[in-house]
Amino acid sequence: MKFSQQWIQEYVSVISSTEQVVELLTMAGLEVDSVEEVPGSISPTSLTAATQPDKIIEIDLTPNRGDCLSVRGLARELSVLTKQAFHAPSYPEIPAQGQDRIDIQVLAPEYCPRYVGRIIKNIKSSAQTPTWMQERLNRCDIRSIHPIVDILNYVMIEMGQPMHAFDLSKIEGAISVRLAKAQENITLLDEQKVTLKDNTLVIADNTGPLAIAGIMGGLSSGVSEDTQDIMLESALFLNNMQAGKARQYGLQTDSSYRFERGIDPTAQVNAVERATQLILEICGGIPCQVQEVTHTAFLPKKEVISLRLARVTKILGINIEQDLAIELLSRIGCECNANGMDAISVLPPQNRYDLNIEVDLIEELARIHGYQNIVTHLPIAALSVPKQNERRIPEQRIKHALVDLGYLEAINYSFIDSTWQKLLFPDREAIALLNPISQDMDTMRLALLPGLLKTLQYNQRRQQNRVMIFELGNYYYQEKGQSQQQQALAGLCVGMHYADTWRKEQRPVDFFDLKGHINALWQLTGNTPLSFEVVEDPLNQKGKSAAILHEGNRIGLVGKLNAHLQKQLDIEGDVYWFECLLEPFLNKQIPKLLRPSKFPEIRRDIAVIVDNNVQSEALSKFVGSVTDELLQSVYIFDEYKGKGIPEGRKSIGLGLILQHPSRTLVDDEVNTLMQSIIDGLKKEFAAELRE
Repeated sequence: MKFSQQWIQEYVSVISSTEQVVELLTMAGLEVDSVEEVPGSISPTSLTAATQPDKIIEIDLTPNRGDCLSVRGLARELSVLTKQAFHAPSYPEIPAQGQDRIDIQVLAPEYCPRYVGRIIKNIKSSAQTPTWMQERLNRCDIRSIHPIVDILNYVMIEMGQPMHAFDLSKIEGAISVRLAKAQENITLLDEQKVTLKDNTLVIADNTGPLAIAGIMGGLSSGVSEDTQDIMLESALFLNNMQAGKARQYGLQTDSSYRFERGIDPTAQVNAVERATQLILEICGGIPCQVQEVTHTAFLPKKEVISLRLARVTKILGINIEQDLAIELLSRIGCECNANGMDAISVLPPQNRYDLNIEVDLIEELARIHGYQNIVTHLPIAALSVPKQNERRIPEQRIKHALVDLGYLEAINYSFIDSTWQKLLFPDREAIALLNPISQDMDTMRLALLPGLLKTLQYNQRRQQNRVMIFELGNYYYQEKGQSQQQQALAGLCVGMHYADTWRKEQRPVDFFDLKGHINALWQLTGNTPLSFEVVEDPLNQKGKSAAILHEGNRIGLVGKLNAHLQKQLDIEGDVYWFECLLEPFLNKQIPKLLRPSKFPEIRRDIAVIVDNNVQSEALSKFVGSVTDELLQSVYIFDEYKGKGIPEGRKSIGLGLILQHPSRTLVDDEVNTLMQSIIDGLKKEFAAELRE
């Protein structure tokens, strides 16, 4: 929000420099983004430009400080911080001169407990917005549109109460504040036509919706140059009911921004009186009686909070005397009463939605007293060495291992764009968010892969062509009507295997690189080796996808991303990725110490010809089962297809390291073992020994 320092000073005499004002606001938790100097402003009392330059201060408010979304609110905050008097403006009641009324029906009081309206007739269609008002709105980033609209925007910036004006001649029958009916339509002021959802509050007449409550008015009932009679609307739409409604329709307005954060529940009538005053001064007209519909049972209510001074001392680390605490809290509008010697009963002001429990008040004491006045000291704590479970691998160890392999860690939101998820997982239903923080974060992720692909896309658009990233986190799904979550580990690689260097011959990353990375991680566990089984998965290219298995149980998937998906996601290059359950990688076997054999190893190599569909891993497992304790390791050192090999078959070379723990192996023993291996491979896989 941007505000004029000169405008602020009409409410509070801030004698500090702009730099001091910025420091005060920042230290009070109202972060200042920028300060801009502009020529002298024009005020309502002076039609000539002031010689003193004005300062436009832009602040970034946290969602809990909706009370500061107005010039009056910021001035009140500065008066508290500077101990200067706050000049609260008065809003005199404008006497009714006309008798016109309109029937107002609030059918959803749990959404709108107070609705205030007023008819003003015979406004001047030729009226123009004064220069001073246009200038002040412009400095708050609001453009001038129409005198009535400008006045209501001005009141919103001044008081924090959003308002709306209907063209009275376009209202048929009564005004109803109700929930929309399914499939009702409305064309908004920005000419966007939307289909309303049944959880949306609307302002309607007998013919249908006139406005989406607290968000935007309808085009058909808005004021125009021909408007002569208007109905002002000033309502209390509750923040917990309005949250996220604007984003459902891809909208974000100044009104919705304020209603979602909470407005002063007592300001509606004053806002109407203030707007009426300005309209009569600028546009003329005949004001009618103010109409107010209030459902007291649904109005926000503040409860008395008991503040313990001992608790203040424990949390802040400083002693704040009872009298000082009462003074500080009274400055922000709290009603305070001493409750014995060490407690205070506090009733927060109605406009402070963020003050509900004891720690909220303690935070206020820290803010107003000044964080810089809280003495820092080292905490006193008993230190002990944490116990480590030898059967568990810390998550941090997994991360370090992946970093050692060349990966960088990504930390993505658990929310993802529903269109991405539908593209990647068309047959799975994601958990939709009721109040997403943005349109492209409207569902919970079904896997870690979508977030990693988003990160990859972001990096590629910034000329990063070699990307190796991983993430540890939860994914979310529904099972039997219940929301579930599961920890997973995922990674992806794109580009060249090595970073640019003159010392190594470059090559692109491939499937076997990822397979090696997964096996390297698995070796930390000391468990029986993983196996990889070819599977068909729509996420991956055909023949480039494998399930990751441990003792027959599937724990993950590795493969090369489908080229069709890559094109739709606007991602370049071959994307190799994996995603596994994290838990199996955290379970560790306790190591058993074995004395290494002092007898020599013997290496024997064999090359066998098998059908193309035979996996080399199956050959390795079979060799291991035959050789028992003599086999130290077996690995694949060659695969060949082509000249000299029959069509549909391939040659695989296996290297065997043999060793006995207590004696030297002799050639006859090894030859007999190798023959039994060859015979077994021939029987099991129809293998032929390659000459």
